[in-house]
Amino acid sequence: MMKIMTLILMGAFSAPLLSPKTYSYEIKEIEFLKISAGVEFAVRCGNMNKLEISADSKDDFRVSYKNEKLEITRRGSFLGWLHSPGNVTAELTLQNLPQSMRVSAGSAGGMKNCFKNEESFSLSVSSGSSFLLDGGSGSLDQLEVNVSSGGTVEMRESFHINRMELEATSGSTFEAGTKVVVEEAAVKISSGASAEICGALTVSGRASSGSDVKVSDNTMINGFSTNSGASYSNCRY
Repeated sequence: MMKIMTLILMGAFSAPLLSPKTYSYEIKEIEFLKISAGVEFAVRCGNMNKLEISADSKDDFRVSYKNEKLEITRRGSFLGWLHSPGNVTAELTLQNLPQSMRVSAGSAGGMKNCFKNEESFSLSVSSGSSFLLDGGSGSLDQLEVNVSSGGTVEMRESFHINRMELEATSGSTFEAGTKVVVEEAAVKISSGASAEICGALTVSGRASSGSDVKVSDNTMINGFSTNSGASYSNCRY
């Protein structure tokens, strides 16, 4: 047994470093997109559907595509600490925006050029993941955002949203600057989460349990309440 373990250790430490390879996948329309377990990603909208993944080995990740649902995840370690999967990066081009997207477990990336007069989009970001949404001068009728467990969502560039429902909990962060115009924002912020909605025209909802909410001094407040150490203030820009 000792000889076997010695050979495994020698192989692990003497194996050459692998150069990342690119793996391509054929996909069609997507209604639901899930990215998890430390995958780095970029989602763009264009005139085709295409998925390319960069990784040291095909064993480092898993892709599942079925019934217009696409899941990309980084696999767990093999033989414990002897082999841990390297970086996994996904480049995804879509003809149409998915209806919903979930980012979890330390994944990080963003989406751009996907909001050309779209009807609705649902986004969930959790467990230390981060997501950058570039509105690209687009518009959206309905946006639903759920951020939890240390997740981060940032929205930037010119973007017009008719109605947004935002729920942020457990130390998570949501940031949207003045260029992100939200006609109506209904928010529920709790458990140390923070939210900046600096381009919101009307805000309703509540903040509780040490959470923090910032809006513009021009924002109309419609039945917004705070309790249990929550704070409410104006954006500084």
